[in-house]
Amino acid sequence: MFTAIQFVCPAVFARPNSSSVSETPSYTSTKSSTQLTGEEIHLIPGTIVYGYGFGIDEANRLAKDGVFIGKDSKDNYMDLAHGNVVLLPDKNMIVSTHAADIHISARATVFVMESSNGLIIYDLGSPQSQHFKEVVVVVNKYKLIMQPGRMLALTGESQKDLEALREDCRFITYRNPQYLDLRNTALKAFVADFSIPTAMLAIEPLKRLAVSNNSQDKLMLKRLLY
Repeated sequence: MFTAIQFVCPAVFARPNSSSVSETPSYTSTKSSTQLTGEEIHLIPGTIVYGYGFGIDEANRLAKDGVFIGKDSKDNYMDLAHGNVVLLPDKNMIVSTHAADIHISARATVFVMESSNGLIIYDLGSPQSQHFKEVVVVVNKYKLIMQPGRMLALTGESQKDLEALREDCRFITYRNPQYLDLRNTALKAFVADFSIPTAMLAIEPLKRLAVSNNSQDKLMLKRLLY
């Protein structure tokens, strides 16, 4: 059984009726936020995955962009060992990382940053979307339910400030950061609102969409803007 946590503004959580579920986590607001000028925007490298199925050709393509997947990756399952990837799956899929499993529906658009420092997930769906539970992150006994325009950072570092993390999350404008205490786990979690327009400037594969003639790229750009 899992503790289900749904992120909204302000963040709230819901707990299922089960005595076997671990303690409910608590939120702590932090003071940090980012405000970047155009000159300060840092390009975050990565690549885009539209479909699913991870044969040798796809694995080689991903590796050229610094994304490395495990040998168990196949069909709608991706074992993400390292790298930054924008996911727009045509069917429901699961992305496994060292910190959590990410369940992504076919309607969702997600940016995942996986490294030895931690895991960061951005829900890039339209803020006007009425579809919930498109992105669900499973960490031990916790189900973290994402929403469009929200980010989640998981780390084993000792910091209790999102800005102090070694990941590139500070290069995408965010606000309302909160520390999420995942009791009985070795991980620390942070949630925040982020700017999708800033993400489109800072995430290299998203920035390339504006000049691409690829039909899938154009569809993705439309979904992000409208």
